[in-house]
Amino acid sequence: MFRMPELEGDLVPKELSWLSFNARVLQEARDPSVPLIERVRFLGIYSSNLDEFFRVRVATLRRLCQIGDRARTLIGHDPAVVLEQVQRCVIDLHKKYNNTYNEVIAELASNRIFLVNEQGLDEEQVAWIESFFYRVLQAELSPILLDLKHEMPSLQDRSIYLAVVLSDSRVRRKKRYALIELPRHLDRFIVLPKRGRETTIIMIDDVIRLMLPSIFSLFRHDTFQAWTIKLTRDAELDLDDDVSLSYSEKLMGGLKKREKGLPVRFVYDETIEPRFLSALMKRLGVSRNDTLLPGGRYHNRRDLIDFPEVGSASLRYPPLEQVDHSRLPHRRSKLTVMRKQDLLLHTPYNPFQQFVSILREAALDPRVRKIKTTLYRLARNSDVIRALITARRNGKQVTAVVELQARFDERANLHWAEELAEEGVEVIFGVAGLKVHSKLVLIEREEKTGRKRYACIGTGNFNEDTSRTFEDLILLTCHEGICREVAQLFRFFSRPFTQLRLRHLVVSPWNSRDTLKLLIDKETSEAGQGREADIHLKMNNLGDAEIVRLLYRAAAAGVKVRLNVRGMFTARPGEVPGTENMESMAIIDRYLEHSRIWRFHNGGDPRYYLGSADILPRNFERRVEVMVPVYDPSLRAYLDRMLDLYWQDDRKARLLDGNQQNRYRDRGKGERVQKALTRLNRELHEPASD
Repeated sequence: MFRMPELEGDLVPKELSWLSFNARVLQEARDPSVPLIERVRFLGIYSSNLDEFFRVRVATLRRLCQIGDRARTLIGHDPAVVLEQVQRCVIDLHKKYNNTYNEVIAELASNRIFLVNEQGLDEEQVAWIESFFYRVLQAELSPILLDLKHEMPSLQDRSIYLAVVLSDSRVRRKKRYALIELPRHLDRFIVLPKRGRETTIIMIDDVIRLMLPSIFSLFRHDTFQAWTIKLTRDAELDLDDDVSLSYSEKLMGGLKKREKGLPVRFVYDETIEPRFLSALMKRLGVSRNDTLLPGGRYHNRRDLIDFPEVGSASLRYPPLEQVDHSRLPHRRSKLTVMRKQDLLLHTPYNPFQQFVSILREAALDPRVRKIKTTLYRLARNSDVIRALITARRNGKQVTAVVELQARFDERANLHWAEELAEEGVEVIFGVAGLKVHSKLVLIEREEKTGRKRYACIGTGNFNEDTSRTFEDLILLTCHEGICREVAQLFRFFSRPFTQLRLRHLVVSPWNSRDTLKLLIDKETSEAGQGREADIHLKMNNLGDAEIVRLLYRAAAAGVKVRLNVRGMFTARPGEVPGTENMESMAIIDRYLEHSRIWRFHNGGDPRYYLGSADILPRNFERRVEVMVPVYDPSLRAYLDRMLDLYWQDDRKARLLDGNQQNRYRDRGKGERVQKALTRLNRELHEPASD
């Protein structure tokens, strides 16, 4: 369980609640009911999450510490105190992580999968690795000799380095010091030729350790030691204010500055030579006030996400079970279907390619005149981009609103923007002062009755890579009012002075906070008059103080409040008086729960919304987010069944109490919600057998 520091007040600091979320990820790695290789990958997810946490959340806290008392007013907590609490929690979790890692490695060995280092190899394996080194690895390495008394080269954020000492056991020879960066684009794990039923894996770190005498053969030293180090930097993107620069030029300048951002965490092998460690910290600008994590032989375990596909099939999740949406058959016009009825795609239970097929149809349809979309994070080999380019080549007017400040995807998005622009697509780089986080597609088609609009509004990115692991929803609609307002938004993206007139969509930063407050207040009023009232919210993060306190008030008035929150959760149900009616839980399982859904009883005429917005200040104030109403009765019925299934899960549901200890709901023999949703979609969409 997660050990939360002693708290004051009615809210949990966001950073501590985020660490509680990552502790839930670690729980999956510790869970013996999870297939063994998947447990290894959850260790990688935990490590990857923690990297981003330090680059963003911890870096922000450190900047807040510099502005004095005003910081407490901004975030509701003393950032210095929270930083201290974060460090204690991270160290505690680090111990649990290392213990879990060692347990998992032992279980791999019991399944004849051996992770060995350079000292555990026989002659035949050494010969194979030497051949691999000279064929593949040697040309990728660029060792840098160090003079500990002078300036050192800047270390790349998130890269792994071997800090190497060369010495001589025969004579008194001056030690030499060096750094070797591990190649980012090569697999971290090398699978050696199989012997019988045994699989042997070595990490590329240890291949380099084995070959240090060859790498430094120019020198006379005969003793080599190497320790792993990793530096995490502040990921804040600082854009130049020079008006003579284009936005893309400013972005590239900001990315270069990020690469030299202030250190926020330094992880090192605790057996490293003390003099070498002190010199590294001094030259890299790492102080004792930064988060220092002494660890073991290996760091950057985020690479465990890509652990090799070895061992029996039982060590991994079974193949993904997807079923085509029955109303979107392959040989039928998707736009024709959308014209007759709203549809809901639910990934990964329905394949994302059914959404892509709508774009492909629009790209070829002679009557389609315009396609407009927002792009936030895209697949490496994007079918969405290909469909947009095809549309442009077929004479359509194509507009892409590309958010260049999608954190850590800036370079990729700049690449896609340039590729689209070269094809003649109108590319809009977001809106000054706002991050375009909404997931929108608008298709305009000339029909016998005049121009007809079709809209696709999602809860997650239009990304084929993540669609197989992210749980998300896409509403496909031809609703005239909704489509008209989506068209208004695209006009705003190109002309930010455009006024929006919204009757259907809930859009940040215009009406989302006020609409949500009104919806909560309506339920509170209904309960106060003795009538049935309930609120059901599903999201990634809940961390807006005003909304949390309104939910407290609603629960105290008798509203049944159900909160399904995967990540940050700053509420304290059970600790705040009057919150007995507030139930809160989180699901961590095979797929990343990512959809955002609101449901309000509304006096017996329920209101449903889905979209891109979490309940955080940034989502209300600094982003363009869209929550779309769901009007179709059959889609509402699906959302009801879906939301209720989450509350029946007694396998993967963690209770989110006021101290976020991540206790499981009473674990029975029921069905995991993700398994139940797989079954539900089969029932709805598989053709009936004769």
